[in-house]
Amino acid sequence: MRKRTTITITIRPVTSIEIMRKVAANQGKNKDKAIHGLQNIISQCKWRSDHFSAVAETEKKEIVGYAGFIQRENDPADWLYTDLWVKKSQRRRAIATSLVNAGMEYLSGLGAKRLYCNTWPENRASIALQASLGFSPVPAEPFNDFLDGDLLMFRRELPQNLSCMLLEIENTHAALLLELLESEKTLEALHMKRMLPDEQKAFFQELKAALQGGDPDEAHFIVHQGIVPVAWLKINGLLGEKAWISMLAVHEKFQRQGIGSFAVGFAEAFAKSRGFTAMGIHTTADNIPARKCYERLGYQVVGESDCVSEDGVVRRGDTFTKTI
Repeated sequence: MRKRTTITITIRPVTSIEIMRKVAANQGKNKDKAIHGLQNIISQCKWRSDHFSAVAETEKKEIVGYAGFIQRENDPADWLYTDLWVKKSQRRRAIATSLVNAGMEYLSGLGAKRLYCNTWPENRASIALQASLGFSPVPAEPFNDFLDGDLLMFRRELPQNLSCMLLEIENTHAALLLELLESEKTLEALHMKRMLPDEQKAFFQELKAALQGGDPDEAHFIVHQGIVPVAWLKINGLLGEKAWISMLAVHEKFQRQGIGSFAVGFAEAFAKSRGFTAMGIHTTADNIPARKCYERLGYQVVGESDCVSEDGVVRRGDTFTKTI
């Protein structure tokens, strides 16, 4: 009995020239034109947002399947999969399903929220595939520069691999806080000075005492992506009339992945469960990424005033609020 070929699916954040040539050779009669088309699409996506590939290959490194995943330029939580292809001799082995599933699993790890795809109305096999993968039809809309008015569009929500838990001063969480406080991006965004070793020790002792004392006016959380802690969230004002997000710092390696939005949503749900109807946030006017995030999530500026940052410099500060 002939042994069946083993197929392996891998995620390629950067598509190599070799992979691109092999895929192009199988996708069209004009290989040079196919290579140029793939190169142009991937390059535009890498320049403006992001792109990765899911590749199916045999143990002999023969490419038998491919799918490209494109990030939306104006919303990093949205992705589109395209150029799905499976070699004719390897069809009916669920390779297409495995390629898309591998991409969705990878996207969940990145904090992506939605995956889209397009297909022709007469492509019944593709429409059936989308249904089997949990996609639902939605009105067609532009996705970056990719749009054809005759195509159908499908979408599915992606499982979130993010969670929040109460901060505990133990090795993993303490290490994260130290990473955050030493990060150049965090220091710049929060206008903090780098702490000396003695100042670090004092900070951890103060935080440990606050946690052990159980201050009823505040709550500290760590956001996890899978098992990895990636952000610190602090909520205070729990004894007042409005809850406040007083600290939200995302590790710089995990920024622009929807983690900040997830943390704000968690804070809102937490405050609402405590009976609050509004959430407030303070930030300096020059913290553009934070401002854009809050505005996109429905927060509005309700006041401004000068404030003294951690580095001792007076800056304009804005107060945002939102009904929850």
